Amino acid sequence: MTTQPEAILEDNLIQQLTTLSYSYASIHDEESLLANLKIQLDVFNQTTISDKEFRTILKHLSKGNIFTKAKTQQFKKGLLQQMFV
Repeated sequence: MTTQPEAILEDNLIQQLTTLSYSYASIHDEESLLANLKIQLDVFNQTTISDKEFRTILKHLSKGNIFTKAKTQQFKKGLLQQMFV
C-alpha cells in the first residue's frame, strides 16, 4: 500500500466532490463558516431563514437552553468558590 501526502488526498477528494456537483466553499474563519451554514440551511429547507431564526438555530446547536447553561455556570462558580475558600 502506498502513501500520499495529506494535501494530495484533500485535493483529490475536493476534485471528486466537484465532479459530483458539490461546490467548493472557502472557509477561513468562524464568520465565513456561519455564513456558509446559513446558506446550506436555506438551500436544504428551500426557504430563507431570517437572522433571528438563524440565531435561534445556533443557540439550539450550542447544546442546552439558557436554564441549563445557568445551572452549569452556577455549578462552576460553586466549585471555584470551594477551591479558593
